[in-house]
Amino acid sequence: MLKQSLDGWSFCHTQMIECDSKIEAHLQNFESKSINTNTPPKNKGDKKRKNQLNFDLNQEIYQITGVDLSKVAGFDGNIIMRIISETGTELTAWPTVKHFTSWLCLCPGNKITGGKILSTKTNSSSNRAAHTFRLAANGLHNSKSAIGAFLRRKKAQLGAPKAITATAHKLARIFYSLLTNKSEFKDQGSQY
Repeated sequence: MLKQSLDGWSFCHTQMIECDSKIEAHLQNFESKSINTNTPPKNKGDKKRKNQLNFDLNQEIYQITGVDLSKVAGFDGNIIMRIISETGTELTAWPTVKHFTSWLCLCPGNKITGGKILSTKTNSSSNRAAHTFRLAANGLHNSKSAIGAFLRRKKAQLGAPKAITATAHKLARIFYSLLTNKSEFKDQGSQY
């Protein structure tokens, strides 16, 4: 029974390695948009985790987008690839960042009648990109970045669900800005 379990594990492991190599080969087919051929600098906290791909995904994303998105707190290679798979690398379908966050259903609603605010609840959505932004925001509770401090501050003011949505909105705005302006992200730190 132990031999069969080991054979099953090794079969699954070889299938995952084969799948990773197919993903890497597919990512190599994209046109390189990076200005320089240098690799993006490694983040301090980068470590090998369970179920992580067997190649440098951040380098491939940098070649595809021309921007190092992994510098943003909460974004790792898997999160960025999930968002890009939904939105693409060219965000020309959304003329402004407000259109983008509205499509994600991450901006507050305005139900007003006669000058009275009835509700500011965000619309519900089954958008996978919005879910991924919320997932990235949820992982920032212990982050020492400015976005992590924003999440903790909003969590104290509004409660956890609204704080996660507000932080996901902020992450979506940063994502849109970085991809459209091709600028570099610089974290101000939690004291900012």
